[in-house]
Amino acid sequence: PPLGKLKKLICGFAPDLVVLRERSVYSMAAYRICKRKGYPCILYNQNPLWSQPARKDLPHRLVDRMSPALRMTPVMGEKKPGMTVWENDYFVPFVVNPQRAPGQRIYFEGGRIHILCIGKYEIRKHHLELLRAAEQLRDKYEIHVTLVGEATNHFQKEYCEQVKNYVREHRMESMVTVKTNVPKCDMEREYLAADLYVIPSTLEMASVSQLEAMSYSLPVICSDKNGTACYVENGVTGFWFRDCDEADLLSKLDAMLADRERMLSMGAAGYRAVVEKYNFKNYFDTIMGMREKILRERLD
Repeated sequence: PPLGKLKKLICGFAPDLVVLRERSVYSMAAYRICKRKGYPCILYNQNPLWSQPARKDLPHRLVDRMSPALRMTPVMGEKKPGMTVWENDYFVPFVVNPQRAPGQRIYFEGGRIHILCIGKYEIRKHHLELLRAAEQLRDKYEIHVTLVGEATNHFQKEYCEQVKNYVREHRMESMVTVKTNVPKCDMEREYLAADLYVIPSTLEMASVSQLEAMSYSLPVICSDKNGTACYVENGVTGFWFRDCDEADLLSKLDAMLADRERMLSMGAAGYRAVVEKYNFKNYFDTIMGMREKILRERLD
């Protein structure tokens, strides 16, 4: 809304805490309103926790001064040489509710391993890479791949047709199901029908679907450059493959499919992680701790 209306809305709500998304002119204006009223603010973005040291040139100093002092992010990033964690930055991961414990669901129905992949029909989602890997494993394992994704605009529909054509041309109709625009209320059925969740995409800043899969006790395979790859503990709740490396995706998929007992163990570990780490209480406690620090140290 216009700034005048925004000010009225904020003041009428009288918030205990305000979370502002990104460093933008609009969020800076909102921050100024909140600062004058004494409402504590936290900046939220998806830039990694581990990042390059802060730039100290004048434009960056001005932006920092006009933004909240404390920042939260759901992306851990990589601890590499030259990387650092700023004093007032916090890792606050996404939250999901536990859905189905391992003992409350069925695996390997019909003797097959059912692989689920969810993502908009876009080239970067790498549906074709997953299909090529599955094609090479079709004679080694009894598998079925279900692709679920949005196809609403011209580009998505066009790419979805490419995916469908690949399935037809390579005679994979019996082992691949392509679904589009599945309502959210029907997604539970897809997770419960799966035994393994694969997110082969690249340029994925912060996906939440792997957590959703873990909440249904599914092991996960994702790219090592996925912004939220840290939610999947490599070798414990699933595997990472090298980003955009089709051969490594095939290798990790092969290793996963080869051991059904390990798949069940990884699915159970993923469910425990959701219960213990990615719950609302942890999220709430961290946010409230940040709020207390703002008030205690007068960081606004």
